[in-house]
Amino acid sequence: MEFKSLRRRDFGKIQQFAITGMHLFNYTSNRIELFFYAKYFWYLELLRATRIYAAYDGDEFAGVLLLDIAGEEKAYKSKWASIFVKVMQWGYADMSDQYSNANTTMLAK
Repeated sequence: MEFKSLRRRDFGKIQQFAITGMHLFNYTSNRIELFFYAKYFWYLELLRATRIYAAYDGDEFAGVLLLDIAGEEKAYKSKWASIFVKVMQWGYADMSDQYSNANTTMLAK
C-alpha cells in the first residue's frame, strides 16, 4: 500500500464507497438520486480539502483521506464542481438535512 496522487478516474469508486459506507440508500431508493447525492458529497468534501492522500495497492485504488487544515490553500479547484455543489445544495437540501440530522442524533447518543 502506498500513497499517490488521486486519479480522476477513481472519483466514481469514491462515490460508490460513499453510497455504501454512509448508507445513503437509507435516504432514497432512487438510483439517480443516489448517484447525484454521492457526487455532491464527494465534490463538497473534495473542494474543502487542503490535502488529499490517495491509497493504492499497486494500481488498485484502496481509499482516500482528505484534510482541511486552517490557513492552507485548497488542494482541488473546479468551477464545474463548485457550481454542481451549489445547485445540489439548493435542490437537495431535504436529503442533506436528513443526513445531518441522523449524524447529530448518533453523536448525541
